[in-house]
Amino acid sequence: EKLITGRGCDPVLYNLPELSKSKYAFVVEGEAKAYLLMKWGLIATCLDSGANSPFRDDYLKHFAGKEKVIVLPDNDSPGRAYANKIASALYDKVGKLKVVELPELQDAEDIIDWAKIAGNGKARLIEIVEASPDWQPSKEPDLLSSLLKWNDILSLDVKIEYLIQNLIPKGSITLLFGRGGIGKTSLCLQIARATAEGLPYGDLQTIKTPVYYTDFENPLSVLKQRVENIGQSDNLWVWHISNTPQPPRLDTKEWELYKQLPAGLLIFDTLRASHLSDENNSQDMAVVIARLKELREAGFTILLLHHTPKGNEGIYKGSTALLDLVDHVLSIESVKDADGEPIEFDRDNLYRLGVRIKTRYEPHHVFLKFNPDIKGFEFARDPDIEIMEAINELLADKEGLNTNQIYEMVKKELETMTTPEDIKKV
Repeated sequence: EKLITGRGCDPVLYNLPELSKSKYAFVVEGEAKAYLLMKWGLIATCLDSGANSPFRDDYLKHFAGKEKVIVLPDNDSPGRAYANKIASALYDKVGKLKVVELPELQDAEDIIDWAKIAGNGKARLIEIVEASPDWQPSKEPDLLSSLLKWNDILSLDVKIEYLIQNLIPKGSITLLFGRGGIGKTSLCLQIARATAEGLPYGDLQTIKTPVYYTDFENPLSVLKQRVENIGQSDNLWVWHISNTPQPPRLDTKEWELYKQLPAGLLIFDTLRASHLSDENNSQDMAVVIARLKELREAGFTILLLHHTPKGNEGIYKGSTALLDLVDHVLSIESVKDADGEPIEFDRDNLYRLGVRIKTRYEPHHVFLKFNPDIKGFEFARDPDIEIMEAINELLADKEGLNTNQIYEMVKKELETMTTPEDIKKV
């Protein structure tokens, strides 16, 4: 005998007359499951229309005074959500409250399926219920306890590390900018291979790590030639625009594909080509950098190649949000040749690679020269050190000279190497 509900009346709990008289109740999802338990001589009920039914405040009075309520969910997500909804509503309003997930059930099965298994019936169900713990609501996270305590930070086993000694901090977002054609790609391919193999880069030590060179820019033939010049690596991968799938742009939903890579150094050549947003729009750039921060927090170190405006090597292109949101900014800039003017790809031209404008780390720089034979960079001596050593050698056996005499001597002997500013450093 079933109590018919709905259809022109307010919904009521299934089997309400028996439920009202009992000191305990089983709650299941659906009338057929309740009916099965009733055939076993157990008091059972359900909401009016299954897992999607709301638990109405009016239902609470029918559970008032119950010594025990047992919820039996179906073995799927909706079933567990249904059980949690009922248990949350009844918590602290009945004696014992249990949510019992039956063993031996396959996905989406329920107590009717469980009862078909040999040995399963009323007696075993009661054993399982008695052995199950009382239900407790999941605790809301305590915000204060989730914060870092100041003194606890002192005991953390963390430190600043550099994938490239003093130049590229591990776990950072580093922006490397330079004018078009200066050799940023060649430089970063050299850095990529050294880091992938754990080899020194010039005078700088590296930490060996997987490297992913995401190339939106270069023809495959040019990339092949540069790889031939640099050397082999089994720990370096190139995600080229000729690949299927192509490297996803950072302003599309596919950007999360990068998370599927094992953590390592992730290089974007170039930042501008890695998205289709407006690089002068701070909100657009904030979205791009926010996604890069997610990758950083997932264990990646990010290196972004970027351009400068025409006629100004000392600043990057685009929104100030880039500067605000990245961790570390490097530039590669021409210093001078013998005549004080940069010469494209001349082996005597000097370049400065180092921190420019902003860093959360320690500033550092090195000097490079471009070697056309390998289409790459080699380390060069700091010109200030060269000049100072030359001046010190010139003055080594000279005593009693005043500033003007020193200036004239240095100007005459080292005219091609020095400026008035260099003399002042003596």
